[in-house]
Amino acid sequence: MTATDPRLARLHELLAMLTEQRFASSLAEVEQALARWRGGELETVGAHEAVVRHVERADAIMREAMAAATRPDELVAAAVSAGFLDEAEREALTREPLPTLAEAPPPPAAERPKKRVVADALLAKGPILVHLDARREGVAVPSRFTREAKLVLRFGYGLTPPIPDLTVDDDGITGTLVFGGVPFRCHLPWTAIFALILDGESRGMVWPEDAPEAVATEGEAGEPDPDPEPDPEPPRRARRPSHLRLVD
Repeated sequence: MTATDPRLARLHELLAMLTEQRFASSLAEVEQALARWRGGELETVGAHEAVVRHVERADAIMREAMAAATRPDELVAAAVSAGFLDEAEREALTREPLPTLAEAPPPPAAERPKKRVVADALLAKGPILVHLDARREGVAVPSRFTREAKLVLRFGYGLTPPIPDLTVDDDGITGTLVFGGVPFRCHLPWTAIFALILDGESRGMVWPEDAPEAVATEGEAGEPDPDPEPDPEPPRRARRPSHLRLVD
């Protein structure tokens, strides 16, 4: 089995479709809560809780996607149940043992979008969640996060509070974030970043080869956050990233 096998491309496509479907279902619940809040039927706390539940579900969706990458037979079965795959195509796909997406070699670097290109494209659409290994060389974040293998920071234009010095260049992403009311100028080199996701949507890109080992081996239940998150732009513990692809 090689990376050019058409079955491998189809498996990636099915995984992306299933992941986006699950994100869309979760986001629909958030939209309903926000509509009720705007209409005066739901208090602000209730709307906030709906958003928090979506974040928790998003973590679970990412873990499920990573697990599905190692269990292609289950991935195909789920795609059939969701209506993305008919029995005839299923039979054609499974005539020979299926490869696992986790073991398949990534496409050549020349065929994958560069992280800066993806970041610029996503930032043009809205705020982004940057998944990074804060232990990597060159990362500048508050000292209490420097041992985090799975840290998520939110960047964007027009945020509150704003990030007036937000810079995306060949070195990485730089900008001053506020942690517990205290500003800190963060620098995230591209080598430390393993996923870029458009906040609130399933659009984004994952670079599995740059993800820390803990992302791939974390248990299904995940791990609790031991400390309260700083505000108003808190970093979040990242779980397993899904195999999302950048879409326009």
